[in-house]
Amino acid sequence: MSGEVRITDEELGLADPSDEEQETEHPVPEELQALDQWVCWERVEDGDRKRKIPRVPNGSGRTARTNDPTTWGSFEEAVEASSNQVGLQVGFVLTEDDPFLAIDFDDVCNPETGEPEEWVIDALRECDSYAEVSPSATGLHIWLKDVQEPDWWIDTDCIEVYDSGQYITMTGDHLSVTPTTCNTPSEFEEWLQSHTEDDTLESSEVQTFSNSPPNDVELDVFDVLSSSFSEDKRVSHPYHGSETGTNFKVFEGGETWHCFRHDVAGNALHLIGIEQDVISCGDWKNRDLTAQEWAELFEAGREAGYDLPDHPDERQQTAIQGNIVEAIIESPSDWIWPDEKSIIAHPVGDANAREVQDRLEAQSLESDEVVELITELDDEYADAFSKFWQTPEAWSVSIEGPDHSWKQVKDLYSEKGQTDSARDLAVRLLRKEYDFITISDNEQMYCYNPETGVYESDAEQTVKARLEEMLELHYNGREAREIIGRLKAGGFLDREKFGQSGSSVCVANGVVDIETGEMSDFSPGYNFRSRLPVEYDPEAECPQFREFLEDVCPDEKIPQLQEFVGYCLQPQTNHKKALLLLGPTDAGKSVFLDLLQALFGADSTVNLSVQYLANQRWGEAELVGRMVNIRHDLDSTDIKNAGKIKELTAGNPVRAERKNQDPFRFEPRTKHIFAANQPPSRSSEDDGFWNRWLTVVFPERIPRQEQDPKLSEKLTADQELAGILNWAIEGYQRLEEQGRFTNEPTPSDNRRIWETYGNSVERFISRRLDREPDGSVGKDEAYSAYESFAKSESMEVFSKHKFTSTLKKKGASVEQRRSDGERKRVYTGFSLMDS
Repeated sequence: MSGEVRITDEELGLADPSDEEQETEHPVPEELQALDQWVCWERVEDGDRKRKIPRVPNGSGRTARTNDPTTWGSFEEAVEASSNQVGLQVGFVLTEDDPFLAIDFDDVCNPETGEPEEWVIDALRECDSYAEVSPSATGLHIWLKDVQEPDWWIDTDCIEVYDSGQYITMTGDHLSVTPTTCNTPSEFEEWLQSHTEDDTLESSEVQTFSNSPPNDVELDVFDVLSSSFSEDKRVSHPYHGSETGTNFKVFEGGETWHCFRHDVAGNALHLIGIEQDVISCGDWKNRDLTAQEWAELFEAGREAGYDLPDHPDERQQTAIQGNIVEAIIESPSDWIWPDEKSIIAHPVGDANAREVQDRLEAQSLESDEVVELITELDDEYADAFSKFWQTPEAWSVSIEGPDHSWKQVKDLYSEKGQTDSARDLAVRLLRKEYDFITISDNEQMYCYNPETGVYESDAEQTVKARLEEMLELHYNGREAREIIGRLKAGGFLDREKFGQSGSSVCVANGVVDIETGEMSDFSPGYNFRSRLPVEYDPEAECPQFREFLEDVCPDEKIPQLQEFVGYCLQPQTNHKKALLLLGPTDAGKSVFLDLLQALFGADSTVNLSVQYLANQRWGEAELVGRMVNIRHDLDSTDIKNAGKIKELTAGNPVRAERKNQDPFRFEPRTKHIFAANQPPSRSSEDDGFWNRWLTVVFPERIPRQEQDPKLSEKLTADQELAGILNWAIEGYQRLEEQGRFTNEPTPSDNRRIWETYGNSVERFISRRLDREPDGSVGKDEAYSAYESFAKSESMEVFSKHKFTSTLKKKGASVEQRRSDGERKRVYTGFSLMDS
């Protein structure tokens, strides 16, 4: 401090500090020193301002958090850390569990002499508790005990009160005429009450209100929030909280912030609006805040003590009211509906219809304006408006209704030469009532359903039905085609941008971010094409499902299954895998796929075999917009085009076509899950093909007498499915953290498993033949051994041709070799094991 505070004990009216209270090396009250609620802090340059950043008191330099006790330490640790680093000082974190409160007096001491203003000396006398000089040297901190900040208290320009959720800087620059203990003043709330609007609090440092427009408001996020909110780090939202503690981030510089629950960005003014209950977080996501909301926000902010100017819209109120009068006089039939006792509000100037409605409901027109209005109107409308003004409770004030607007469309159709204008107005009204998307490559139009949160493909039927309802006699097929054509032209979207994107998943009760677990409301901006028919409940469990998996699947494979189902929740194909479940009949494979079908729902799934996808020209088109392809009971026929499987699992752009329609290209996002008793055959195979698979074996057939006939019903109950969704989200998060699947198989692992569980020829090769570069076995001998093996395994016996063809795919050659003086045809590259 540049000068000592020259206050005597006599001036304060306090007794001399006792011997026990004399200054020590650390005059900070022992009751504060005893708590492990200490942090360090340092000033950090941020453009033209300096911020106080809290640090963990261990010398690591990590940022401390007021909501995380693991980042705090003891008084001794904080003092030691500050003594070892220049510029590092100590601070105390106030919590709801401790009895302490701090009063922060700003700019109340003479910067040259250090002397406090008179009213502050009175405060020191009344509080009679430990006080010290703040880091600015022009402020003071008084520490009290067993008092709380009242709910009604609003910080002033010179007094701020803190009792929790904030760290307070501690200088140890004890005001020697105050005690070294934290005491309890007898009339704390009365003292605060006396200073809520006390003119004596004004000092030379307090800024006067400015008349600058909103873009000149010099506030940043840290002027509204505690400075303990770290920049560029996700923390809990300061006003609506967070289950995960990661739904809010202040961006570098403190100018803007982002809420991950509502997916909105804001600035200091938005925070003031939320803090003062003028708006809710996310109100401005899909619309601009109204002029009325901005005006209320500025007014509430000023009342709360923020240095805010008049908002320009407040100065426009009178002008807007005058415009309302002019608009009613110009077109009274649009505004006044005498028979219905209704006033219809319309946009006027910069005020939208909602703001005009608010003004009319509040009867905010001046009396001379009402007189002017009634004088200028025809008798019918003048009499009606007069009755509305005298008995507003008998009238309704509503925003321009759609039926009224559609009446204007019909009126235009009735006027000669106004058909084009009628169509344009119909298009504008439809866009107000609905959200449309038209895919640019094939001009298919979708319509958003606010009840489900997804875009549906019945847009043209929806439009036709609405036009037929509203146009009545003016409706016909030609008008519908004309209007639909104009709607399409105004809403084109690239196919790649349509459908799920990022980590947001549409579920039955909203949109869940599977990275954070945060929920948000449905919104057309997500562009969802499908949703999961399951409600998200972060507390839901799935005990029966977990027990089922433990019964049918090897323990080491369960994490892999969990991660793949989580992988299916999002659109990225970066892991380039498909899942194949192998095993005997009644091993649990179908039950597992049934519950996945229930989890993802019919709109999000398709059921195509791997052979159909690989071998048929129409397969790709059926994947568009589907999250998962789930197919039971694959047969063992050949995958003729293995390369197509590699393309589909990698998400590479592919050409797709539907019968009698133009082809198009898209990037497939669908994940694939298949089940089979034995894997399909392959016409060709390489490491690239084998690397595309996760193969999980359900090894044991469950005896029929042990099967639960209601198992699928139990596993697909609502609460169980909600728990399975959480299980899948957990798997996705682990997959992202690891960067690969748990126990991910190598290409050779997949080859070995497929051959082990393959058709009778593959199984014979796997179990009875050795791969030997110089080996050979007679064709007849090998086929005879194969026949015996297949019959012993109760498997289908294939022809010699199929047997030879399969061996050749595995690397065998057919040659003639002399043996025992005879030339015989043999398979080379293999030798027959002893049976």
